[in-house]
Amino acid sequence: MTELNSGAVTRCNVGSSGLSQCSTAGTGFNEPVSLIVSGSVAYESDQGSGQIFRCSIDPAGVLTGCTGLTVPNSSLTSELAINGSTLYMIAASAPNLVRCSIGAAGALYGCVNDTIPFSGSAIA
Repeated sequence: MTELNSGAVTRCNVGSSGLSQCSTAGTGFNEPVSLIVSGSVAYESDQGSGQIFRCSIDPAGVLTGCTGLTVPNSSLTSELAINGSTLYMIAASAPNLVRCSIGAAGALYGCVNDTIPFSGSAIA
């Protein structure tokens, strides 16, 4: 869960009663809007800085060693998705999709822009 106004990322346990034992997992972000996890690496889209942050996740679920990555055309990324070894980034305000390969230790490389074959909102 990201907290837009606080610049923090919160980690919670999910159970049949809902969320519990919530605690801060990471701080120091400007405007975190989306977070996705792949193994022991988390990627956080930070609209305030225009960067994608790559963080390690320690055994307690805390984000550590976060590094801001400048990815072309990702400054307004509002959604992140991972399929296999590919990270996809999409901005809600533009019909552009950025895709990057995920390499060793979660590094991003070979980022390219793709055009999304629709316009307007994908949410009905």
